[in-house]
Amino acid sequence: IFTHMFLHGNWAHLLGNIYFLWIFGDNVEEVFGRRRFIALFLLAGLVGGLLEVLLTQATADPIVGASGGIAGVMAAYLWC
Repeated sequence: IFTHMFLHGNWAHLLGNIYFLWIFGDNVEEVFGRRRFIALFLLAGLVGGLLEVLLTQATADPIVGASGGIAGVMAAYLWC
């Protein structure tokens, strides 16, 4: 469940995640600090992956992408 955050479906998925991490991530990192930012990203990614496992039923598609981590960073940006 941890390694899914480092895989992406295609180049557009990867570039989209990088773009949103670039736009929102530096601001959140400045407020939270580097260690807490990394912890936030990893925890949000794990929670996103677990939710996808729990909410997706009977699929053969793999769980890929850091979208859960990016969503956590964007939520932290809104909170800030």
